[in-house]
Amino acid sequence: AKNVPLSGTVLRHADPSLSAAASVLSDTLDFGTHEEGEFEPDTVSVANLGYDSLQALLNVYDAQITGGDGRFSLVDSFSPVDVGGTPAEFAVAFEDSGAARSADTTYTATLTFSDRDQQGLGGAGNLSDLVVHLRATVSAQNQTGVGDRVDAKATILRANFPNPFASSTRIRFSLARAAQVRLVIFDVHGRVVRTLRDEWTPEGTYEEPWNGRTENGTAASPGVYFYRLQTPDYSATRRMIKLR
Repeated sequence: AKNVPLSGTVLRHADPSLSAAASVLSDTLDFGTHEEGEFEPDTVSVANLGYDSLQALLNVYDAQITGGDGRFSLVDSFSPVDVGGTPAEFAVAFEDSGAARSADTTYTATLTFSDRDQQGLGGAGNLSDLVVHLRATVSAQNQTGVGDRVDAKATILRANFPNPFASSTRIRFSLARAAQVRLVIFDVHGRVVRTLRDEWTPEGTYEEPWNGRTENGTAASPGVYFYRLQTPDYSATRRMIKLR
């Protein structure tokens, strides 16, 4: 007989939470109340509560959004991630184009993260889902929803669609009367990125596409951009986000 020294380490299960400070399995992400074109992406954090060297990594292996008329989405396509001491951040966007109706309209949805212990460990198992209730209210003020009659008496710059966008988007505007129209895209530093229209334009409703490229034909970098519509008696600017 020979004595053989043996050793082993027993890990605690991962502890999923929507907060790094306390156990939170359900929470609400409210985008607030804004007009079309004014909603910005927000973030959700997924933490492995109390993580240290004696706790398993948290494997977030799925994320699903249900409800909300399909207007809520993850900004980047989801990929499984292992979470240790640093929470994972997920950006969520609300698509507001055409969302307004005759009265303020509230959209709700549910984002569910599916979690488990890191794979490959003996005894690893599925853990509690994390549920985020999504909410956004679109103000009806000065908006025209999909299917609504366009007011031919109003000159207005509307929200681009889609927003955020990856490769291309469409910018909508209406003219109450014929005018010299200038429609320009510029960056956060005020530099002109692309001039989409600079010409005399008859009264009516228009939809101007942008393929995400600059004046010289190169792809614009991901980030925040602005577009401005100018006529002799009207000027308006809106915000959009280009993804990678």
